[in-house]
Formats: sequence, C-alpha cells, structure tokens
Amino acid sequence: MDDKSTPITSLNNKPDNTDVVNQILDKYNNLQDGQTNNNMEDQFENRNLNKEIYDLNSTNEGYKEHYQKELQRTSKQHNEQNVHNGHNGHNELNESNEPNEPNEEEYEEYEVIQLPLWKKILNEIRIPIFIFFCCVLFLNCSFDKLLLSKIPLLGNTYNECNTYGFLLKVFLASVVSYLLIKFIKLT
Repeated sequence: MDDKSTPITSLNNKPDNTDVVNQILDKYNNLQDGQTNNNMEDQFENRNLNKEIYDLNSTNEGYKEHYQKELQRTSKQHNEQNVHNGHNGHNELNESNEPNEPNEEEYEEYEVIQLPLWKKILNEIRIPIFIFFCCVLFLNCSFDKLLLSKIPLLGNTYNECNTYGFLLKVFLASVVSYLLIKFIKLT
C-alpha cells in the first residue's frame, strides 16, 4: 500500500478532531459573510487584456518564428508571381512611361442582366403557378375518367382511383411541373 494513503481501518479508530472541523466551519462562515480577501477577484476584474496579449505575443518565441516564416513565404510568393508575370520585383514602365497593363485574358468580363421588377416577381411565382396548374390538370374528375378508361387496374368498383391511381397521378403532376419549372424561364 501507499505510504501517503490512510487505511480504512485506522480512520474509525482515530479520536474526533474538533479543531479541524471548527477551522473549516470558520472558513465557510467567512465565505458566506463575504469577509474573504477579494484581492484575486479585484486583480481579475482590473486586468488589462490588451497589455497581457501584447506581452504574451511579444515574449512568445514560437509566435515570432511563425510570423517571420509567414513574412518570408508571402514575399517569396510575391516575387514568384512577379517573375512569372515578367516583372523583376518592381514595376516596370513601358516605352510610354505608363505602368504595364494586365493581360486582357486574365479577366473575364460579363454583363449583369437587370430584369424589370415584374419579370422578377413573375419568375418567383412561376413555380407555385406551374405546380398548381399540374395539380388541377391531373387531379380532376375528367382525368380520372380518362385514366380509368385506359387502365382499369388503377380504379375500384365505383370508378374512383385507388392508391395506385393516385400515386400515378401525383407522379405525373410532379414530373410535368418539374419539366415546366426547369425549361420555362422568363428572362
């Protein structure tokens, strides 16, 4: 057994030590009454975080090393780009003493098409309109009669669509509305 640990058998044989208990109770009462030294709390509340962070960064060797490596990496990358673009680390002037123009191939130009407000609104509401149109088209009684006359398996004895007929109608409505939404755009 460990020399620092107390065996369980010896705990019960020791006399009651009331001084220790009284000290603990006094400390507890002091905590409750607020008579403790609030020095650490005051230091915590009045600390200057900006100074602490600055001190941490300025004394941190790993941070300094990382910062230097990043500076070297960015300057190396900048120099490689200048060499790749035909520069020698400084801006060259062409014969007319103007800075070099970037290649036109480097930039893609595109024109932003501005739609009028009514077309924007119509583009937004076209999806629910197409879905509504397909539901009206496929979920009405005349389509049921046409469907059941072609495929009687999809209806019951009362000439109403059963579950399979309903699923087929919903599938057709969703496919047609998807195709309308996908391929009919107002631009």
